[in-house]
Amino acid sequence: MHAIEKLLAVKAGKKEVHAGEIVNCNIDYAGINDLYYQTVKSFYEMGGTKVFDPTKVILFFDHYAPCATEKQADNHKKFRAFVKEQGITHLMDINQGVCHQLMADYGFSKPGEIIVITDSHTTTHGAFGAFGTGVGATDLAVILATGQLWFMVPEVIRINLTGKLPKGVYAKDVILHIIGDLKADYGVYKAVEFAGPVLKEFSVSERMAMCNMSTEMGAKTSYIQPDEITMAYLKEHNITDYTIYETDPDYKYCADLTYDVSNIKPQLAAPFSVDNVSDLSKYAGLHIDQAYLGSCTGGREQDFAIAAAILQGKKIPAGTRMIMVPGSKFVLESCLKKGYIQTLLDAGATLTAPGCAACLGIHQGLLAADEVCVSSTNRNFPGTHGQRQRPNLLRLTCHSSSFCLKRQNYRSYALSGRRQIIMTSEVKGKAWVFGNNIDTDQIYPGIYVELTEVEDIKKHAMGGSAEPNLAKEFTGGDIIVSGTNFGCGSSREHAAITLKGIGVGAILAESFGRIFFRNAINLGIPAITCPGISKLVKKGDEVTVNFVTGEIKNLTTGVIAKAEPLSAYVLNILQSGGIKPLVKKQLEAMKK
Repeated sequence: MHAIEKLLAVKAGKKEVHAGEIVNCNIDYAGINDLYYQTVKSFYEMGGTKVFDPTKVILFFDHYAPCATEKQADNHKKFRAFVKEQGITHLMDINQGVCHQLMADYGFSKPGEIIVITDSHTTTHGAFGAFGTGVGATDLAVILATGQLWFMVPEVIRINLTGKLPKGVYAKDVILHIIGDLKADYGVYKAVEFAGPVLKEFSVSERMAMCNMSTEMGAKTSYIQPDEITMAYLKEHNITDYTIYETDPDYKYCADLTYDVSNIKPQLAAPFSVDNVSDLSKYAGLHIDQAYLGSCTGGREQDFAIAAAILQGKKIPAGTRMIMVPGSKFVLESCLKKGYIQTLLDAGATLTAPGCAACLGIHQGLLAADEVCVSSTNRNFPGTHGQRQRPNLLRLTCHSSSFCLKRQNYRSYALSGRRQIIMTSEVKGKAWVFGNNIDTDQIYPGIYVELTEVEDIKKHAMGGSAEPNLAKEFTGGDIIVSGTNFGCGSSREHAAITLKGIGVGAILAESFGRIFFRNAINLGIPAITCPGISKLVKKGDEVTVNFVTGEIKNLTTGVIAKAEPLSAYVLNILQSGGIKPLVKKQLEAMKK
């Protein structure tokens, strides 16, 4: 077995597990971002009364830090009331920073743990030998109520890094190069393990940056085998309660790739996809309106140290502005003590509060139309940094070191048992067709994430896409058809909620972003994978989908396609009307 499989087996109470198997696992830490008040609503809707373990639940006020609207402030107020009511011991308020950096700062990230947060970049924690994965609000609510969550055991891709890093090339350059080569959907629903001698040149923080970015190739989780660098970090921060798992020598990876880093140059991902990667030199001489240093990918101490070294004694030229956003208060305090912040301020940079800031696209560093930004963040999709159409560039100066400083008897839930067909076996509707890599900001623009009611959320369906008026023109039962990687990007469940709200009959795609797929299924939306489907259907075609046989018929053209079958486990969720009524029934049964 792979180390990841051994970890999942232990958390599921099994002797062994293998790729493709679905298991219910005990969760070590469950984190909720301040975007996700839906988590609390879903918790109560499914019959939750007390969270499974208030010491294992962490709330992060990182996206709205500080709040920019009264609605955001009201969401924070309601979250604080929930924390008090439930006796939750870990509230990371607006002065703390980004969730993933804080997990490291406070020593929550460590080998052998399952860490689930309502954020797609939870893959970051693979840098510590943990199983970190992002989910939507409903999945997190299931954890709050039960202490468990279902996972499909992933296949594992190993990426071996060899050679010698050139000067000025960092972990972020390496992972951008890899994503540019493999593309954004290569690792969908798989785990990515980083290995090879080059890892010895990466600090824990650079490893965090690389694992953080693995989600941009679709990965469910990432993994780096703990080594002497990991051990030194854990010892330095007095972390002793952890378990290290080892991969068996005869384990077979689904892909075993090798990259020689010797010839990698500084990299840049141009709009509007993280896999649109070129050498930075291609853009030499391009005017930059804004430089942005920060995020859970590029806001650690060494990022600030390198930037300060570059700008020492220099001035940012007129016509260009620079914004710096430390990843956490610990990073801020250290960078202040070491003079990095002062050097950057002297150069003309502007400091904002630790947090997610402009990554969300609603405050603290937004762009005007047609402005150009070079950024150390993780995404350059339409909608990040504010404008839905802008030439925002993505590049890292440096990603390196960060600061950082038994289990209980969880209630279990099961989705097994006899299954009864209660959903319609076939749907028929008009097709709305989209291309590849339709991300969650195109499905539901991030500027509206503070909304919490379905009636408000559904008004903005596909509002960032090529069909911004879809919500007004959509007929209940219509079918969305897409190319590869539909729903990639953020873990925000709003993307699934908005489509559920307008009454989508089914979503047919050549592949799905992993978290979106889970969110759709959890809400009772059939998400069907069908290779080549976007080439077989045009906008306005009448389409039928049979969920039992997997047969898809284009009634307009007569073409018939065969979809990949849904697992019995997923069908059980759909046939129950989504996971909330299913878990509610389980919780009610446990109370009797």
